[in-house]
Amino acid sequence: MPEIPVRPDERVEQYVRYFTETADGRALVTAWLKRSGQYRSAVRGILAERGLPLDLDAVAFVESGFSPYAVSDQSAVGLWQLMPETARAYGLTVAEDYDERRGIRVATDAAARLLTDLFARFGSWDLALAAYNLGYGRLVSRMRDVTTYDFWVLARNGVLPQETAVYVPKVLAMAVVLRNLARYDFDDTLPLPPLQVSDLPVPAKTPLYMVARAAGTTLQKIRELNPEVLMDRAPEGKGDVAVHVPSEGLTRARVVLPRLLSDQRVARERDAERRRNERRAAKALARMAGKAPAVLSSPYRTSRPGR
Repeated sequence: MPEIPVRPDERVEQYVRYFTETADGRALVTAWLKRSGQYRSAVRGILAERGLPLDLDAVAFVESGFSPYAVSDQSAVGLWQLMPETARAYGLTVAEDYDERRGIRVATDAAARLLTDLFARFGSWDLALAAYNLGYGRLVSRMRDVTTYDFWVLARNGVLPQETAVYVPKVLAMAVVLRNLARYDFDDTLPLPPLQVSDLPVPAKTPLYMVARAAGTTLQKIRELNPEVLMDRAPEGKGDVAVHVPSEGLTRARVVLPRLLSDQRVARERDAERRRNERRAAKALARMAGKAPAVLSSPYRTSRPGR
């Protein structure tokens, strides 16, 4: 059984049966398991660092299907489906060109700290998960006039909205399935290999195509490793910013990128000098034209002045 306490409940059993016995449910779990291979070891490592039950990765399965690109109609984003205000409260950047909710490590660490705080406040994982779904303030408001802190009683008595009442059993059921993949015949599902990623410090606004060239990979690969970067350049910042590159390309990138940036600066300086020269030439010609308009009106003179 999972490290998270799972109470025997018909709703949990219903979701276990859905995930393991129905065609739609099995298709979902299979797709989630395959995708999760890219990120799951990193996610579980962070949960362990925070002293949390590893079974909490079931939250990311249920929230997003383990996709950093998931977006809800309520503007929740990423593996952990964090809302903008919650993400900012836990130190993440949410901007038009850079959204750390789509990141793997930083978003997981933020979600882990949020779950830690919710568990400390409510004293049970059932209520912590309910607050994760509903929101801390809204759960506190709904519990203000009740005498129990038992999630199952609150759900049964209609204190919680239906979405939250089924969310917690769904997460617990997913945790049960993940703990028993062989029992439910998912052990032959091959997850995608983990992404081997290293951080490369680059100057703010560095074009991603240049990072790709430096690391010896493709622009598509750099985009895949950096779902939080929403433009074709590194985000703005006061100093260097970290861009994820394939680990095997890190040493090369550290050597090649400064050269590419230097060549870019030289090219920009030459282009700027060319534009300055063009502006000076245009001003000089304009002054000459003002002094001798008849002479400069045409490049071809068909007769001498006075004839």
